[in-house]
Amino acid sequence: MKSIIKVEKILMEAINKIKPNYFIRGERDFTYELYHEIRKFNLPEKIEISAETSKTNNRLPFKMVKDLFLYKYFYDKENIDLNEKTYRRVPDLLFHEYDNKNQQYIAIEVKGANTNHTKICIDLAKLAFYCRGDLRYQKGVLILYGDKRLNNIEVPNIREFLKRYPEIEIWVKPSQKDLVIYCSNNLP
Repeated sequence: MKSIIKVEKILMEAINKIKPNYFIRGERDFTYELYHEIRKFNLPEKIEISAETSKTNNRLPFKMVKDLFLYKYFYDKENIDLNEKTYRRVPDLLFHEYDNKNQQYIAIEVKGANTNHTKICIDLAKLAFYCRGDLRYQKGVLILYGDKRLNNIEVPNIREFLKRYPEIEIWVKPSQKDLVIYCSNNLP
């Protein structure tokens, strides 16, 4: 448990070190700069940060297959083979012990403030898969950055999703303001 707290703290500090000009750039630029800032820290022993690392043979528990939110935002012919129940999408960043399936810490998705509701839901579904599937990441974090008003997370289905998946949080970071964290017990 101590390792995940250290990793969360590093992630928060790295987000706060990103220069304001990255908050108006695209998702890839912001994510690469976040990766760069994270790499400046000394991570706990054996923990690595990886970018868009594919994880093979990740299976989804049957009860998740019946989740209507996941069904709507996660499954389609391009991303999953329902017979195999294998997954083809990968999060933007992963904190983990690379070769140790029992030490998966945080799966991270990044989106700009101008993203739409559907893309946010797709990323939340992906994080749920990484947390509740065979990989068992301890936490999923969706980072929304930028200065546009972020009212996409006030939609009822996202509130309900966060209640069902308390291991997933939405971190909102405007360029010149403090980081705000939304989770199952802190909803707008």
